[in-house]
Order: sequence, then structure tokens, then C-alpha cells
Amino acid sequence: MSRTKMAGDIQRLDRQREFANSLEVLRQVGHDDWYIYSRFDVYGVRDLLRKMAIENKLGIPQTDIAESVQDRYSAASVFLAADDICSDYGYGK
Repeated sequence: MSRTKMAGDIQRLDRQREFANSLEVLRQVGHDDWYIYSRFDVYGVRDLLRKMAIENKLGIPQTDIAESVQDRYSAASVFLAADDICSDYGYGK
């Protein structure tokens, strides 16, 4: 295995770990919708993400609501939500 491939794999695993940790923070503080983040992220279940990709490929237009939901539950927003919660308890970067 080349160094470049190994470095890419390590970055991917770090991102998966960070995503899983962020979801766990949301779950433990009682967010009712914590699992939806996983349904839209490539490192999660991604069933809704896959469904939207298929619809785009078939030419089915996305509604503003669907795009808004995808933006709300993106990986970037799960990291921000977890950081906000952790900073409330004195933890953070």
C-alpha cells in the first residue's frame, strides 16, 4: 500500500470517528433528530443522500424543502452542533 493511499485511508477513518463522536454527543444530550444526520452523510447510513442522488440523476427536481433539510443535516452542521454543546459544558477546541 502506498503512503498516499494510507494517508487517505487514515484521514477517512479520522473523519468517520469524528462524525460518529459528534452523533453520539447529540444522542446523549437528547436531540430527537440525531440519527437524521447519519442518513444524509457519506460516513453514515446515507440512504437519504443516495435517494436524492438517484432522483437528481433521473431528473426529478428537488424542492426547496428537500434542499433545506439536506443543508440542515449536513456533516458540517453536525460538527458545529456538537461543538456548541461541548463548549456549553466547558469542552472544545
